[in-house]
Amino acid sequence: SAKVTTFIRFSIVPDSVNTLQESEIISASLKLQPLSYTFGDTTSNQLKFTISKITTAWTPAATIDTLKNGNFLGEQLQSFSGTIPMGDSLDPVRIPLPNKTALYQWLYTDSAKYGLALTPEAGSTVVRQFSLIGIGDLERASASIELVYKRTGSDQIDTVDVPSAYANTFIESLAPAPEQRLVVQS
Repeated sequence: SAKVTTFIRFSIVPDSVNTLQESEIISASLKLQPLSYTFGDTTSNQLKFTISKITTAWTPAATIDTLKNGNFLGEQLQSFSGTIPMGDSLDPVRIPLPNKTALYQWLYTDSAKYGLALTPEAGSTVVRQFSLIGIGDLERASASIELVYKRTGSDQIDTVDVPSAYANTFIESLAPAPEQRLVVQS
């Protein structure tokens, strides 16, 4: 079995909403696009993970050793527990981020916005793949923060995605390494 932790760093907010006020945000969600790859018990297909703020700088060059030796995880913002259908063409999974004040502060004013961590929880029986940044593939869906908002004085509700800028996946095997073997991870 394996434990997979994902770090996602987000872009700056798009120009179209760089003056958005906290009171104008109706809702916010972490939007993840599931892909068909599934590893583990696909019969129960139970996925459980927490979403936490990352509080320490990291780069795409970080490894599982970096993760083990650092104190990266801060406030837990939300958790997910459920099943995601398997298939080739899946709808995005939207995980509500209910604390609009904390999210607004993080997106708009914190100069140290290190991203979010998705950390597996006990009881998860599968590893699922989500579409993240595709090098050279600008049309590929990626993780994003979806903001639903209504400008003061407007009757129109709009939605904007704050896209991910880069991500890193840390895979840790929970099985002992076979004797006389060297295990590598690409």
